Amino acid sequence: MNGKAIKDLRKSLKDSQTKFGKKLGVTRDAVAKYETEQLLPRDEVLKKLNDLITQNPVHNTRIANRRVQASIATNIGLMKMFNTLDIEDRKRIFDITRTAYILANKEILNIVPE
Repeated sequence: MNGKAIKDLRKSLKDSQTKFGKKLGVTRDAVAKYETEQLLPRDEVLKKLNDLITQNPVHNTRIANRRVQASIATNIGLMKMFNTLDIEDRKRIFDITRTAYILANKEILNIVPE
């Protein structure tokens, strides 16, 4: 679940970051960091977000609900898998991801890699 989706959910509930944080069991600062993607929600927070989505009639459309639930399930699965890796494997994944990001941006900007 990305930061924009979290912010959209909070706004559809007409909650402040503080009030929304209380519903999730986190601080206002954590909500702000989720919304700006500076921090990823923990598994239990993702589950609470999913519960809020399914309970919110304004935000609860069939397509949006399926996309968010799939995103949450994917994020939980990836985090669990990542947490089973040793530190060296985590570093390798980070390096590969960083390189792919750099190459993708060069391609978008039509910059030929050296």
